[in-house]
Amino acid sequence: MDKVRAAREEIVSFGYAHGDYLSHNIKIANGTLWIIDWEEMKDAATALLDEISFNTAFLHFHRGKSIRHVCKWFISTYLSDSKMRDDALAALHSMAERKVGLGGKLLECLEGDMTNGTI
Repeated sequence: MDKVRAAREEIVSFGYAHGDYLSHNIKIANGTLWIIDWEEMKDAATALLDEISFNTAFLHFHRGKSIRHVCKWFISTYLSDSKMRDDALAALHSMAERKVGLGGKLLECLEGDMTNGTI
């Protein structure tokens, strides 16, 4: 995980987002981390795009957390912080538009919460 986080930080430092930063695009060979499959790369993207894409997919697919659980985690982690809120929502919309990661499912969950008055 430390190598994955370091790789993401390096990508962000150049002003890029991988755009599909999920486990199937992260490989380790001979002790070296490789980030592959760059056709979804974005420049000038929100710095949170890859972070949210990876973290939400990791929670759901690798930790077995429900979409509802991931949605609650997203709300408490990103939407409760006014400095990250807009970038976090932009990241979800970007993911949903390109049908990458859990963007669409999380937006549906958030819309349900907004309709029910939960957030």
